[in-house]
Amino acid sequence: LKDGTPKGLPNEASLRASTNKTPGRTMPKRQYRGERQPRRQYKGERQPKRADRQILSEVLKDGTPTGLPNETSLRAPTNKTPQRAMPIRQYRGEGRPKRVDRHIIEVLKDGPNRRHTRNAKIRTPRAPATRRIPRAISSASPIATREDWQKVMREQPLYPSIPSSPLNVGLITWHTALGPAQHIFFDGILGSQYLNMEVHCGGGRDNCRSALDYPNVDLWIVDVNSIRGREFPEDIVHQIVAIDNPSFRILFVDYSDKQLLQKGPFLDYMYFDIEEKRLLAPHIRYALRCIGKYRQWVEAKEYVYSGGVVHPMWDEMLITKGGPPLHAPFAVRTDIANEIQKLLPSIAQGPMNGGVSCSPLPYHPVDCISDRPMDLIHLWKVIETVNGLLRNLTTQSVKKMNTWQHPTENRTLRVETAIQGNRAHIGRRSVSGDYVRTLLQTKIVIVTQRDGWEDHFRLFEALAAGTMVLMDEMVSLPHGLEDGESVVFFHSIQEMQDKAIYYLEHTEERLAIARKGWEVTMEKHRSWHRLEEMLFGKALTKPTLNESWYFDT
Repeated sequence: LKDGTPKGLPNEASLRASTNKTPGRTMPKRQYRGERQPRRQYKGERQPKRADRQILSEVLKDGTPTGLPNETSLRAPTNKTPQRAMPIRQYRGEGRPKRVDRHIIEVLKDGPNRRHTRNAKIRTPRAPATRRIPRAISSASPIATREDWQKVMREQPLYPSIPSSPLNVGLITWHTALGPAQHIFFDGILGSQYLNMEVHCGGGRDNCRSALDYPNVDLWIVDVNSIRGREFPEDIVHQIVAIDNPSFRILFVDYSDKQLLQKGPFLDYMYFDIEEKRLLAPHIRYALRCIGKYRQWVEAKEYVYSGGVVHPMWDEMLITKGGPPLHAPFAVRTDIANEIQKLLPSIAQGPMNGGVSCSPLPYHPVDCISDRPMDLIHLWKVIETVNGLLRNLTTQSVKKMNTWQHPTENRTLRVETAIQGNRAHIGRRSVSGDYVRTLLQTKIVIVTQRDGWEDHFRLFEALAAGTMVLMDEMVSLPHGLEDGESVVFFHSIQEMQDKAIYYLEHTEERLAIARKGWEVTMEKHRSWHRLEEMLFGKALTKPTLNESWYFDT
């Protein structure tokens, strides 16, 4: 090739030139990348290095012009991927289509020959998003009412007949100072004439080694929310559920905000290691606080949608062979009731009510306090929270009413929105004298619930103080309470303001509603009433209103 090769035959330089290879980089890397051709187009024109080396070696080995590389011979051995002859979806293994294909929704009406380009596509308006509704709620089991749950309580309680002697109860909870564990279970067992505390397993210590050590227990009550994720109390639950042919009964109670006692979360997550047939045995029943469904904040209306009550026979409920679940709303806190009774004499004999005497016992908070200086309160601080938008809006609206004229008196309204005492878990474990005193000195207490669920301790705390409760609609309102008779509902902020002014002007109507609310609360919604309804179908321990309702735990 160097000395005897005719002109025109390929030499090393001509072979390398004909491969259209990219020259060596003479510019910085970033600048070079900005000037070269697009990657996809560039790959289609150049030849792989391996093919170049193979052709060059063959030419140099033969030494003849035969088989000189041309465009065809150079492109043939590149082993490029053949052109796609199948549809894109089929070619990709039934996978996700290209982005262009996903954007094309329907063919143009001008004809099938129009190309489906980005400029030629037609988009179909997307249907508005709808909230997924379970099948049992939408068709098989319609939205129920609170009367359906009361019917279950009356006709299918845990004990069909009233026992002749008090039941020995074993309480499984983490600590008695944690909300419902103290105010419902512990105080309810001590206050009922038909229940006797045999053993308390929990209290933050390992005081129950085995359920077999307590053969006298007739009823085990399990506080599901407090023992969730705690190893020791759940071990006791495993023991009592595993006993064959037990002589006792078990009541699982859920006082959480988000319905832990549903079939899926309870069987598949919380107690997945226990056979389902054991958790649905005839001697086991379930009770839950939240029976409302689909309550949510509606941004367009700036208000909440109240939702509805799920049916007790909904297929997602824990229905055992003993019956469907039971309703267990909050009740009057015993420590709050005791503080009300303690502060009433000093408040009733103050200068604002003409010195009305409320001693000796008994006395009625509605009739005892003839004049309450505070007109309207909504005790909530505006904070950034997901489930407190209604409360924030209500607090802001009540603050603005501070400049409104009183309907019957020559003064502006006296309102209060600041939190009295402690809130959240600390407020549930202790009693604040300032909070109770504020309730006793207020004519109307506004109670708003969370945007995502219902029921609030303040409902019964305000009713026990003898004040009228103005609240947003509650679809699972505890039995005995009725809108317009013992409480007053509002369905918008404007309606709340209008009804507040109306009942401040009509004192007799306001006092009648407050009196009825107090009587229903103290006759049917003490903590022992709540337990007796779940166990026996009705409240059995009923002190009359002429007796002292003070109960010291």
